[in-house]
Amino acid sequence: MRPLLLALGLLMVLPAAAEEAAQGGAAEQGGLRIAWRYLPGEAAGLGLLEVETTDAATGAPLRYDRGRLAAWLQRRRAALPEAEIACADKVKALTTQGIGRRADIDLNAYRLLTLNTDGTLAVINPFVGLNNAKLESIVELGGRPVAWLPLPDRLEAWVVLARPARLLAVDLHARRITRAIDLPGGENWGEGTPALAWDAAGRRLWLGLPGVAGLGRLDPDRPAEELAVLPGAPPLGLYADAEIRLPGVVALEADGGVVLREAEGAARRWTVAGRPVLARYSALARRLVVATEAGGIAWIDPEAPPGTPPERRRDLGHPVRALALFDGGRRALALGEGRASPVDLASGEVGPSLATVPGADEILLTDRFAYAVSARDGKATLWLLEDLRRGRVQPVEVTLGRPDPEAALRIGGPARAVATPTGNGLLAANAADGMLYQYGEGMMAPIGSYSNYRRAALGLALLDLSLREVAPGRYRSPVRHAQGGAHELVLAGAAPRFALCTPLSLAPVAGVAPPAPRPRPELLAATPVAPLQRLVRVRLRGEEGAAGPRDLVLLAFDRRSGWQARLRLEEVAPGEYAALLRLPAPGEYELLASSASRNLGFAEGRLGPLVLEPGP
Repeated sequence: MRPLLLALGLLMVLPAAAEEAAQGGAAEQGGLRIAWRYLPGEAAGLGLLEVETTDAATGAPLRYDRGRLAAWLQRRRAALPEAEIACADKVKALTTQGIGRRADIDLNAYRLLTLNTDGTLAVINPFVGLNNAKLESIVELGGRPVAWLPLPDRLEAWVVLARPARLLAVDLHARRITRAIDLPGGENWGEGTPALAWDAAGRRLWLGLPGVAGLGRLDPDRPAEELAVLPGAPPLGLYADAEIRLPGVVALEADGGVVLREAEGAARRWTVAGRPVLARYSALARRLVVATEAGGIAWIDPEAPPGTPPERRRDLGHPVRALALFDGGRRALALGEGRASPVDLASGEVGPSLATVPGADEILLTDRFAYAVSARDGKATLWLLEDLRRGRVQPVEVTLGRPDPEAALRIGGPARAVATPTGNGLLAANAADGMLYQYGEGMMAPIGSYSNYRRAALGLALLDLSLREVAPGRYRSPVRHAQGGAHELVLAGAAPRFALCTPLSLAPVAGVAPPAPRPRPELLAATPVAPLQRLVRVRLRGEEGAAGPRDLVLLAFDRRSGWQARLRLEEVAPGEYAALLRLPAPGEYELLASSASRNLGFAEGRLGPLVLEPGP
């Protein structure tokens, strides 16, 4: 009974939840302070949940390992037993697998997405199986895909088709195509792969087509706006910083041009020696790191005047097909033609040359390892990141599935391997046998697999809906809902342990009928019938012209003793109800009304206090 009394006591202090531009709150449990904030997105049905955990005494951030912080959203319903369940018990029920225990919105799961050569986008759920089948849905794209850009924070993906030449927007929540834009003919595209980049700061999608002059720019949140084409040379590749530390998008041009173009089209241009193919941004050095096809690495200050020569250049001695930064941008790893080179971006020192599997063209980083992945060989070479920091060479070669001799080497193509959400392994798509293989660090071969149902995967992505750490003690997760209304946010952590349940209102979604407005109960009178008996009369507003509910219940309780009573309120006049309430002793009681058929819970149906003074 104590959780119910506590919840009702809080509701008497706090205003009822409202659909505001932003919502938030904070609580302290066992020396831990938990603060949360919900920010609605510009797109309908999309929002962002942020959670911050700190030490209550010092304000220092408290960090949770992956999988140790969880969140759910449950629709608030009128049933009383739901309100009486303790928050810790709700967490226990939600973490227990089983039908009927799943949340309306689970912010702890992930999905595997495959872009397939047969013109489909498949969604695979690793957590649900029916006769070992984990395929959740298939989106028919209507053409041959050549590139894509999954945007997990927006729960959408953008796909480029070659035949017909088209740009598609796929809603990863509804699993359907929401927009299709015709592009210049795919049969006339030159060699290379179409490039897509998302500028999170300017909220713009950028598109570059091989051999086609100009740069495409699109605002996805304005469906009426057409794809704009800004003048320029055909881009070899595009890069945008996901952490919003670099404004705009970087376009690489065949004559050595490195162009930083902002959302409104303003451009700054620098030149490197050679054909630039890949770019990354080091937040630590505040420099652009550009790799050339022949094997050069150049440092560019994005604040330097246009035309300023690169600050530094190093020759790696081998072509570059993949480039990745780690240690916050302190170090880089460049890969190509069976060799890899670690680079200290602070000192400019190039580490020892590392041998890899011959067809490696993709770099994957986990918490402790760097992988050089080859779809053609069905293998990967891995190194401890700590060894790369110290200049040691201790490679390990592992198998990731059957070799695929038809897999062409590429630069900057769709990823075919992703790190697991736990950060201690990887998942690799094998087109030769239509499987997704899971590799656990410390093993020499895959530890499991998921079927891609005989489809050859062109790309693999992870749709991670869990709370991800974006700063020490600060976590973020996208929230996508199909129907707005009153919800309950359930947060839980382990080591240190906490459980927090709080109301949250989600905005209505266009095209979805909002729930019917709740009636508003009010107390008309509590007429004495005997010393400890009162005839309680209630009026239900907002029910004009409708048949009155037959399940209107009166709840009376004493916060001090825990005594409570529930009585059915009978209709005695149009819109008016009454019940005879017998009380155990003089005191102050709280009165509330509820109706499941009207979606009216006791929290929203507070009638007010009832005071019985002691007799003479």
